[in-house]
Amino acid sequence: MKRAVFVAAAAVCAACGSTAASPSNAGSGSTPSGSTPAATSAKLKVHVSGAGRVVSAPAGLDCRDDCGATFASSAMVVLTAMADAGHAFSGFGGACSGMVCVLTLSGDTQVSATFTPNPAPPRVFTVTVDVSGNGIGRVKSSPAGLDCKTGKCTASFVEGTKLSLGAMPDPLSKTAFAGDCQGPDCEVTVARDLAVHVAFDQLHYQAVDLGVVDGGWWSTGGFITRRSRIVVGAWGGSNPRAFFWDGAMSDFNFGFASVSIAGYADGGLVAGNYAVTMPGTFRPFRLKDGVLRDLDLLPGGSNGMATRMNSRGTVVGYVNIGYGAGCRAVMWHGTAPMDLGVLEIGVALASAWGVNESDVAVGLASAPHVAGYEAVIFRGNGVIQELGTLGGLRGQANAINNHELVVGVSDVQPQSDVMHGFFAVDGKLIDIGTPPGMTNSYLGALNDVGVAVGGVGPDPRVGWRGIVATRERLVELSGLVDNTSATIGMASDIDEAGNIVATAANRAVLLVPQR
Repeated sequence: MKRAVFVAAAAVCAACGSTAASPSNAGSGSTPSGSTPAATSAKLKVHVSGAGRVVSAPAGLDCRDDCGATFASSAMVVLTAMADAGHAFSGFGGACSGMVCVLTLSGDTQVSATFTPNPAPPRVFTVTVDVSGNGIGRVKSSPAGLDCKTGKCTASFVEGTKLSLGAMPDPLSKTAFAGDCQGPDCEVTVARDLAVHVAFDQLHYQAVDLGVVDGGWWSTGGFITRRSRIVVGAWGGSNPRAFFWDGAMSDFNFGFASVSIAGYADGGLVAGNYAVTMPGTFRPFRLKDGVLRDLDLLPGGSNGMATRMNSRGTVVGYVNIGYGAGCRAVMWHGTAPMDLGVLEIGVALASAWGVNESDVAVGLASAPHVAGYEAVIFRGNGVIQELGTLGGLRGQANAINNHELVVGVSDVQPQSDVMHGFFAVDGKLIDIGTPPGMTNSYLGALNDVGVAVGGVGPDPRVGWRGIVATRERLVELSGLVDNTSATIGMASDIDEAGNIVATAANRAVLLVPQR
């Protein structure tokens, strides 16, 4: 009975002691009509392509393929991609893009991650260059890496490199490639180890006998034009006459008993000298358009000599002044003389022996501090640049090229007849020395490449022997001419292509380089 009363009382309290619940809060856990419960979690799926893994923070994901995990709704999730060895992470896709993935989850989400293999490292090959020969040269590569002068050198290049090897022989050498390069040039694509042989060989020559004019028995080389390979010189029997050679020899037919040529320019312009009545004296002349005119002398001049002419027709030489006043260096434009000046007052000695295309002349001038005469450059308007001597009392500059490189000859000691050829570079004389067995050398002409010619001696059989030289070395011409065993005598001129005018066995010869 008591339990039944208690239950009935409880029922009465429930009905009368509280307010009836409204529909909006009618009990815990009830759902309003027409609404959806708020999500409390979200699922994140990750798809992995390639060799790598993706992990999440907070923890939950560690994927190498397809995987997923559930995170609280509105949670911030950071995905980190980690590539395996030999691979690289390429980027996220799906709900993330780029290399970083930070998500605030608001619902189920999908992300992809891609890993790709690293490219294979490029293969590297070794290129070996072997330099040999009796010449001189240098090999350089493009792209840089090889720079060889003698022996072997190596460098490594990536597969596929387009490699060019440039061989740079000195002016007295020629080049030949062999091995993995053939011919005069070397351009290859590197696909394996390469071995290239480069020979720098001494330049040789073929001699062209210029002959003699009918009635003569000898000829000697003189001058050659800069580019057209026309040679002028002397020929004769008892008296010297002048010849012209352009593939065949002919006499100039000046009509003088004795004549010498100082230069020839394309177009028929000639400078030279003819003998006058007084023995040992000459008068300079110029021949233009078939008309021969004497070159005027300086006031007081008794005779003169033209020594050289450039291709523009400018002539240099000297004029002897009467009554013991010495001689003066002269430049002729047309037929009018220009005094190039002297270094000392009074009895003076000056003469010009070479001229370049800019009308800068070289020669010699006496100077009190030399106690003789020295090599000089005549720059015009009386300006004289002193070059000095090699230690002796006499020096003479014989030629100057268009880069103002000068060659000449000088005594090497006071009171000595020993003389050496020289190059003058930046105002300083470089002694070329002599070959074994010779005491004297001489340089008389050069081209714009810097190759000079002259002679060494004395040879008891032939006197002077012809030479070709650069600032770095001197080479005798005898033995370098493949089609004759005759001794090559003094070399008198050289053109821009390296053709050399010389004399051999009483004949003027043209030595043609074989490159």
